[in-house]
Amino acid sequence: MATKPLAHSRLTPRRAEICRTAARIFRQRGFDATSVSDIARALKMTKAGLYHYFTSKEELLLEIMMFGLDQVRDEVIIPARAIRDPEQRLRQIVIRHARITTRAEGAVSQLDELRALPPVAQKKV
Repeated sequence: MATKPLAHSRLTPRRAEICRTAARIFRQRGFDATSVSDIARALKMTKAGLYHYFTSKEELLLEIMMFGLDQVRDEVIIPARAIRDPEQRLRQIVIRHARITTRAEGAVSQLDELRALPPVAQKKV
C-alpha cells in the first residue's frame, strides 16, 4: 500500500520518513515500549543520526501528532464546513476521520499517546 507523504512544509523527505516509520512502530508497540534505538534500527541509522533530526522521542511524537491534527483539519474539518445539511455533515466527518485514522501513516492514531508528552507540548496539541 502506498503511503501519502507527510505534508508538513517543515518536513524534509528524511524527516517525513522518520515520522512514518516511528508512527508505525509506536502504533505496533506503543510509545513507552518503543526505544529510540528501535526507531533508528528500523531506519538503518544510528541513534546519533536520529537525534540529528529530532532531539527526543517526545519531539518526534509531537511532530507526528501535529501532522495528524493537520490531516484532521485539512481532510475532515475544512471539507465538512461546506456541507449545510447537519446529518450529511456528520456522516462525512465520521467517514473522512475513519479514512485518515486507518491509513498507513498512523499519525492520527498516535493522538492517544498525548500523556507521553511534556505539559507544554500537550497544551500545543
